[in-house]
Formats: sequence, structure tokens, C-alpha cells
Amino acid sequence: MERYTSGAGEHVRCPICQDDVSWTQDEIYRWDRANLAYEPLDLNRIASPEKRIDTLRTAYRRCPNPSGDTDLEHYLPWLYPMQRPPLVIGLVGGSQTGKTHLVAAMIGEIIRGGLHRYGLRWAPLDQARHEAFTQDFVNPLMAGEKVARTNPGTRLEYVDALLVSGATGSWPVVFFDISGEDFREGSRPARFVLGAGALIFLADPGRALGVVGDSNAEEADRDTSFQATLNRITAVRPATRGFVDVPATIVVSKSDRLRFRYPADFWMRHESPGPEPDPDLIRAESRDVYALLHRQPNAQPWLEPAHVFRRCTLHFVSATGGEPAPQGNRYPRGVRPRRVLEPLVALFAMCGVLGGARAGEVGV
Repeated sequence: MERYTSGAGEHVRCPICQDDVSWTQDEIYRWDRANLAYEPLDLNRIASPEKRIDTLRTAYRRCPNPSGDTDLEHYLPWLYPMQRPPLVIGLVGGSQTGKTHLVAAMIGEIIRGGLHRYGLRWAPLDQARHEAFTQDFVNPLMAGEKVARTNPGTRLEYVDALLVSGATGSWPVVFFDISGEDFREGSRPARFVLGAGALIFLADPGRALGVVGDSNAEEADRDTSFQATLNRITAVRPATRGFVDVPATIVVSKSDRLRFRYPADFWMRHESPGPEPDPDLIRAESRDVYALLHRQPNAQPWLEPAHVFRRCTLHFVSATGGEPAPQGNRYPRGVRPRRVLEPLVALFAMCGVLGGARAGEVGV
């Protein structure tokens, strides 16, 4: 039986309220599926060490929110600090960039075994939240449905949490996806960026690249999410030698719209075979994405993260592989995610989740 290391007594940064809390066995709960509620869990009645480990594996701890600045009562998986340091990944982008579709496609590809070729295994860390996100977003998307957009101010918590394991250990990986309108200066939902361990910035091709889709106006011109996030994170993590040490990636979402345009057409046909990311290929793709965006004045604001973060990669991705029907909420040709794990694998290499002889070269 796998035994988890004890994190009791440690101080843990809550990814939701950003308070540092002491991790004890007080306020332990279980998720009651029948009542859709967290119920107190009495560990004193469990004497068997094996049963105690198994019970805690799916248990939760209520965050005490010492600062008292978060009205939402929130809970974290008991195993959250029990392995390697948690990796909080935030998706950043405007309201039309496809953040929810991308994270749903990522989780869908992980469920299908997309990480196996890199020697990585996964399991739900937050079983209740993973089941809810899979049922409400992943399964409908994979069935060809367009998922609903996130309304402003409605999502303060992470959308999914996984335990990703490989040669470097087991890592809690948490995904945040909030409404594009919530990326503004001082926004409460966007507070997660203060403790983010990695960031995925989404650029929608849209009109900035001369591509017409379901976006409105010149997205890069009106999209303040990038700059608001950069302002916030650089205030709490000052640059060292000119760069901030938070791994980041910039993705051109909905790149299926560019499938007939070079160099996007080449990269949309290419996926890494594993078992390790190839820094040379990632560097070549990053160079091509940078050049494509740099040639368009309206798209240049999307390149700012590459100038701020020490390690940053750029990618072409498509969460759906095509456009939805003009009328309705379905993808008539089905959903075929393309390259959605490439940015995630690059982040894993930059954050230490994925090892390898050349992992340290990714994003440099």
C-alpha cells in the first residue's frame, strides 16, 4: 500500500484565499455525494492505520481563512500538501479566448492517457471537484457540445485538482479558470495569480491575425487580462536579473483557424512523441509563434509574458479542432483536440514535474 508523507503541522498556502494555514487534523470533512455537501469526519473512531490512510485519501480540510477576507467557505483535499509542493496553474485570457474549452480538453486528454507517453500517471486529487468538472465540462465537450462561458464573479475556486506522478515524485496540480472579465486590477477571483506556480496565457487568433471566427472586435486591443495579471504578479514577485521566476506559456488558442497558414499548418500536424519534451522542437515552435504574433501590431500585446518571465514557451493549440455550428451549441464535425497537452508538458518540464536530461532547457 502506498503511504503518504505526513504534512501535519506544516504551513500551507491556500490557493483559493492565499492565506498561509497550519495543516492539522482539525476540521476534517468528507464529501457527501447524496447531499452534495461537506460533512464532518470523526477520525478518532478509526484505529486501523490502513483504514485511516484510506479515509484521509479522499478527505478534505476546511480552510480557516485566517484573514477573514473570503466569504466563500472552502475546502482543500487532505493530501494537498502531502507530496511534492503543489503546482497551481492559472489560465489567463479574455472572455472569448477559449480558456474553459482548453482546460476541459486538457483534462479530457489526460483521462484518455495522454500523459502516459511521458511516463506520467495521474489520479484525482479532489475527487468531488474532478467528477463535477468532468461531468459538466469535459464529457459534454468530448461529445461535441460547446461548453458554457464562465460568468464574471462566479468562480473563486479551482476547477480541477489532480495528483500527477512520475520519476520526480507525486505532484498536486491545480487548475484555475475564471471569467475573462475578472482579470482586472484588484479582482478577488484573480487573486490566485499571487500564488500561481505556472501560467498559461491564451491568445485568440481573431481579427488581430486577420482570422474571422466567433470573437468580437480586436481582442488584443481590448484584452486587459494579460497586463492586469502581469502587474499583479510582478508586484509580489519582483524580477531577478530582469525576469520573474514563474514558468509561463503563451498559446494561440483556436489555431484550427490557422490550419492553412504557415507556420501554424506545420505545427498543427505535429505532436511530441515523448517520452521527454524536445527543447529544440519547443524552441522552434516558440520562435514561429513569436514571429507570427510580432508581425501583427494588434497581436503584439500578447507577447508581453515572453518579456517578463525567465522561462516561457509559445504554442499553437486547438481545444476543439474546428468551429461550432453558426446556429446552436454543437460542433458538427465533432471535437478533436489538437496539441492541448504540449503547453502543459512544457510547464511540467519547467516546474520539475517532468524530468529528463534536457528538461532544464525547456523555456530558456
